Amino acid sequence: MIDATRSSSRTFTSELRGTWRDVAELLNLRRRLAEQELRGDMAAVRRFAVVAIVSACSALMGLSLLTTALVLQLEHGLGLESHWLTVGIGAGVLLLGVGVCAAAGLRFRRQFSGLKQTIHELKEDLAWIRERFDDDAEAEAG
Repeated sequence: MIDATRSSSRTFTSELRGTWRDVAELLNLRRRLAEQELRGDMAAVRRFAVVAIVSACSALMGLSLLTTALVLQLEHGLGLESHWLTVGIGAGVLLLGVGVCAAAGLRFRRQFSGLKQTIHELKEDLAWIRERFDDDAEAEAG
C-alpha cells in the first residue's frame, strides 16, 4: 500500500515537473515570437517615419509655392500671366506630398501587427494550461 502511494506520488510529481517544463518552454517560445513581431513593427515604424518626413517636406514646399503664387497674383491685381504655372506646380507638389503621406499611413496600418499574433497565441496557451490542470484535478479526484 505504501509502495503504491509512493509510486502514485512520484508519477504525479514527474507529471507536474513535466507540465512546468512545458509551460516554461511555451513562455520562452512566446517571448521569442513577441520579439520577432516587435522587430517587424519597428521596421514598419521606421519606414513610415522616413516616408512621412519626406512627404511632409514635399507638402510644405508645395504649400510655400502656393502661398507665394497667390501673393503674386494678388499683387498683380489677379492678372492671368505666368503665375498660374507656379500655382499649378505648387498644387501638384502639395497633392503629391499629401497623397504619399496618406498611402504610407495606410501601408503602416496594414503592416503594424501590434502583437496580435502573440496575444492570440497566449490566449490559446492559457486555454491549454487550464485544460491540463482541469484534467489533472479530475484525475486526482477520480
